[in-house]
Amino acid sequence: MRGKRGSGRGWAILKKKRDGHFVLKYRVEVRAADGALGSKWRQHRVPVDCQTRADAEVYAAVFVESVATATKEAVPASETTSEPQPPSDPVLADFISRWLTYRKGLVTARRIRPATHKQDKGNWKTHIEPVLGQVPMSRLLENTPIREFIRAKAIEKANFTVRNIASTLKTMLDDIDAEGWFQFPRNPMRHKKVVELLPPPRTRAGKKIIVHIVREDVEKLLQSRRVQAEHKIRYVTALTTGLRDGELRGLRLNSVHLEGAAPVLKVRLAVALEGFDGRNTEQQLKTEDAVRDLPMQPLVAEALAWWIKTGWVRWVGRRPKPEDFLFPNAKGKPCRPRSSDQIRADLTLAGCSATYEGHNITMHALRRTFSTRLDEFPEVHRVKHDLMGHSGKGVDQIHYTATSQQTKRRAIESIRLDVSVSDITNDEAVGTTSCDAKAAE
Repeated sequence: MRGKRGSGRGWAILKKKRDGHFVLKYRVEVRAADGALGSKWRQHRVPVDCQTRADAEVYAAVFVESVATATKEAVPASETTSEPQPPSDPVLADFISRWLTYRKGLVTARRIRPATHKQDKGNWKTHIEPVLGQVPMSRLLENTPIREFIRAKAIEKANFTVRNIASTLKTMLDDIDAEGWFQFPRNPMRHKKVVELLPPPRTRAGKKIIVHIVREDVEKLLQSRRVQAEHKIRYVTALTTGLRDGELRGLRLNSVHLEGAAPVLKVRLAVALEGFDGRNTEQQLKTEDAVRDLPMQPLVAEALAWWIKTGWVRWVGRRPKPEDFLFPNAKGKPCRPRSSDQIRADLTLAGCSATYEGHNITMHALRRTFSTRLDEFPEVHRVKHDLMGHSGKGVDQIHYTATSQQTKRRAIESIRLDVSVSDITNDEAVGTTSCDAKAAE
């Protein structure tokens, strides 16, 4: 290494780029074919973790020294008559091991979720590697291979699947560049022509089709004596609160407040299929807005009271404790079973359709059913984002508007079903509570 004139160190930190990176400019020694000694300036992006110039300079000193050491080892003194030849053009697969290890570190630091890391690996192995894994990086940067890849996937796969695959590839290339494993002027996944090829964020069913359970089938499902009471209690809770399956499974007994005239479910945590502590483990909710207190209909409160007193004890084989999960497995542990398969099987048992306009009903259809029925409430625009755990739209809703529990309760109670507690518990709990409109009158 030879120093920049007057600097004595041979490198300099340039201004921070718009993407958040500092750029290191450094000089290396080269020897021409005629033996003359010279130097050449090169550039390298400093990792985005170096947010200050001081951090960038510390990184630069170590990096430049490592380059100097590598150059000396690679070219013996007796063979310094020409500039070292650059390594052969690497392919995308050459970086995958380092990238997955890097992403695993982000999981350990709890910066990304384990499910995201699992999706990264799945998208690489199933979709990206077979097509782009052996493509040289220089060829990849020409955009043509990537555009052909996106076009083919858009024909084969659902819109959201294609967008997830593209997101994995974009993140991969961003990290390869940011970590200094391979430098390129721009991420080809961010090219305007590549972005234009991505299909719109639309489900297979289409924008106009909301896969849900019609009211008649909801009532048949909850009234059927062929469906287990434990299943029906979960279904009616989801149908009248809009809880996600993970949120439903994350409820503990001390989350259920049945006392008084205003019973409430306190939603604070969820059970994840792939959590930080392994499969079927508790973790934080999807967003801060998902933390909420949900009013319960008297029907649901009475059904849950029966479940805690009788059904839970029978299911687990002991008396529950306040910290126990409301809907555990038979050992009292948190669980995320194949809920979508389960609800389709129960719909079939009840003589209902397991599809909606040709599309399979899933556990998420209960949340869509809640949302659909909630639209009948006159003041739905005031409460829907709070009840669903979504962020409000607009500055007023996000920062200033607090929806009252009374309004949310009226919205919840506007969802009417001709179902009794006796129906839900398969005649084990005798009660006249109903959320049917006629019964309310």
